[in-house]
Amino acid sequence: MEQQAGRGWYDVGDGMAGMWDGTRWTGERISHQQLAALTKPAAPPPPMQPPPPEAGHQRNPLTARQRNISIAVVAGLVGLFVLYAGLRGAGVIEPPATTRRVDPFTEAAEIYQTAQPRQVESCCAALVVVLGRPGEPILDGQVTAFGRLLGRLGMPAGTAARMDGTRALDGTQSAEGEHAIATWTYHPDDGLRVVFQPK
Repeated sequence: MEQQAGRGWYDVGDGMAGMWDGTRWTGERISHQQLAALTKPAAPPPPMQPPPPEAGHQRNPLTARQRNISIAVVAGLVGLFVLYAGLRGAGVIEPPATTRRVDPFTEAAEIYQTAQPRQVESCCAALVVVLGRPGEPILDGQVTAFGRLLGRLGMPAGTAARMDGTRALDGTQSAEGEHAIATWTYHPDDGLRVVFQPK
């Protein structure tokens, strides 16, 4: 429906006319026959235009505020960077260590070697653990560390008990875990010798 400018009756469609008071529709409606009997409609006014801009219109103060906040944030970040660089240069802050992805076997082997270095023998890519050498009693801490090693390597639950019950005449025994294959032998002169190989 086209808006009208002058006061009067104007066609609103469907054979009806509506009253325009010059700024808005009043809601009064009559049929074209009634309108013809009352008056002749005036010429339609020009279409509505947006209001002209106000004289001396200034910038939105929120935009200036946002700009000030942005400048403050950037200045703060630059300040933090300079502070970090200064502290790092002075040796107060160490650079972040590079993270390396270690497979579960290597991680378990490194942890065990650090905790129980006297029980570990060096051998190629395998981890060799010797428990119960003659003259060396097995301590509770060693048993606990060995049990954790078995857990980290995903060895079956009964593996430690099988190792503990191995006799010299049993020969080489083995078990397969999630991350390693273990083979072991026992001899009274050498103790329990377990070789873990990665899968």
